[in-house]
Amino acid sequence: MNAAAEWQAHSLGLAAALAALQAAGTLGDDALAQGVLVAVATNSVTRAATAVAAGGWTYGLRVVASLLASMGAAAAVGLVLAL
Repeated sequence: MNAAAEWQAHSLGLAAALAALQAAGTLGDDALAQGVLVAVATNSVTRAATAVAAGGWTYGLRVVASLLASMGAAAAVGLVLAL
């Protein structure tokens, strides 16, 4: 397994573990949200770095733009749900 795949697996595993802790009542909603945000950010940075390494800066910038758009949409949904 290469380093990028390993980071992705760890970040997704972290999100799942945080969700299980929150479901068990041992982790608050704010801590869950912050932990998932860290996991998603780590995953996005890994994807962006892999895209730049595999396809060059032009391809990497397109991937970064897509990741930023999806994170912005997720943040908007989070804000609406928090109302």
